[in-house]
Amino acid sequence: MNRTDDRLLPVLLICAQAVVWPGAALVIRAEDVSSGTRVSAGVFFALLWLRRAPRTAYGALLGLALLWPVAMAVGDYNGPILLPPALSLLATCAALGSDELRGTTPGPPAEEQVGRRDRRGRREARLTDIAALPAESSAVLVHAAAATAAVLDRGTTVPTWAVPALAALAASLAVAAARWAGALRDRRERADRGARDERLATWTEEAVRDAWAERRRIAAGLETTVLARTADMVTEAEAGRLDAAADRAREALAAARALLDTVREGETAPELRPQPTLQALDLLAHQLRATGRDVEIRLTDRVPERLPTAVDLAAYHAAETVLATGGEEPAALELDVDDDTLTLTATGVPRAADPAVRERLTTRVSALGGTLTTGPQGTVRLWLPLAVAQGNSDSEERQR
Repeated sequence: MNRTDDRLLPVLLICAQAVVWPGAALVIRAEDVSSGTRVSAGVFFALLWLRRAPRTAYGALLGLALLWPVAMAVGDYNGPILLPPALSLLATCAALGSDELRGTTPGPPAEEQVGRRDRRGRREARLTDIAALPAESSAVLVHAAAATAAVLDRGTTVPTWAVPALAALAASLAVAAARWAGALRDRRERADRGARDERLATWTEEAVRDAWAERRRIAAGLETTVLARTADMVTEAEAGRLDAAADRAREALAAARALLDTVREGETAPELRPQPTLQALDLLAHQLRATGRDVEIRLTDRVPERLPTAVDLAAYHAAETVLATGGEEPAALELDVDDDTLTLTATGVPRAADPAVRERLTTRVSALGGTLTTGPQGTVRLWLPLAVAQGNSDSEERQR
């Protein structure tokens, strides 16, 4: 789109110049449209096209600035000699201060730290200022030359050497003021973007933390209502009190339905999703860190990229069970492979030694012929043999 605009704008300006010869005054005469008005129309069109074709529009503004002395001489302009060059310089300064010509770059991402974002913003501002030096220098030279030609053509008592010097000084001050105003606006916009990104990151983190807090609440409700009543039901059934067991079963079902109703409120039909494997451990750690807990997961180089499916699933669910035991202590999880055995070592999980958690872990590990040990200071180790799982997979393939 910009290339097309770059081609169309010169054609438009050339056609305008061919139809209206540049004139002298900025005032419309009663008997004819002045040439100065036509040049002003060219400046107006250049400013309109500044957003779509900034470089071409800026070049057109400089070209029109050089036409002002000729237009003033041809049109017998008798007004203030510096008024047309000053208005042309004002239009050029407006273009210099615009975002399109300065190439304002967006602020850094929200994930970066504030200090890094500020340093990067300052570096980008310096690079933008360096890239804008040719445009500023050309503006000073063109407008100084136009003002000098206009003043010398009419005549002045000021020494000849002082006219270009004063014109260059005035143009430099105007261009510097335009760049300063544009840079100030850039800094404000960059600060606003940074604050907006920080608010968005904070809201996202709070939403993730609230979601995981709700998940923990639901899990706690499941454990304290359904599982406890189910355990009582099993005890009653073993003692032969079937009526009491039936009552407990009804209570457990009612509690389960109430809990599921709170979870499924506003949901549609459940979606089918693949079972998570060890590849999803990074996502699990990120979700736990969002709740405010420090979790570190390490995989040694000896862990292959692809494990037997049964071992992969069992290892992930075991890691999820261990890390989901709660607590505010920093947790670390390390996976290693040695002698066809996958070793999972978790530290900082003291609640993993609870009987209920240990029973769930033992059930998952024993199904694959693995072992489980719990040590002091919240240390848990699991060993899962790879050869047995691979043999089971091969036998299943042969049966199929």
